[in-house]
Amino acid sequence: FFLPSAAMRLIRSAPGAGKTAFILREFKAALREGSAAPLRILVPTATLVRHLRHELARDGVIFAPSSVVSLNRFCTECAPDIRPVPAALLPAIVRDCLRHLRLPEFSTLLEADGLISTVIETIALFENAASTSDKLASVRGLHPLGRAFSKLWHAIDLAIHERGFATRPELIRAAAA
Repeated sequence: FFLPSAAMRLIRSAPGAGKTAFILREFKAALREGSAAPLRILVPTATLVRHLRHELARDGVIFAPSSVVSLNRFCTECAPDIRPVPAALLPAIVRDCLRHLRLPEFSTLLEADGLISTVIETIALFENAASTSDKLASVRGLHPLGRAFSKLWHAIDLAIHERGFATRPELIRAAAA
């Protein structure tokens, strides 16, 4: 949440603690004061962007739609030269890597519903914990399934780069720079 008096304020707490109400109250007050500095609310998801925009509109607040943006949109604005891998392309990349690698650990699951989405979700969990396929591969005593997953993840990252795209952590790091 950006305010003219501060570069950025990070507001986080438990669900139901009143973060949204607080942010909307502060945002409306800053708009009423006619701030010359651009005001932005940065939220984690596109769903929350829509929710907050509707909430503000229901309250009769006049604001630029670009005042409420998702983290992904914000990062893309901050790093315009980075092309994040499209969400629609990622399952095809995972499917191709699974078929190309033919890892025995995943052979019985190749046709299973949900395998591709589970791989994508698992990579996202590791990335959110600041891990990489190389870090995972370096873990001593890693279970054979973990080693196979690490190889798959590494192949997915390579395939993303070969297609001229970047992973989400790369986009965030570029935006932070």
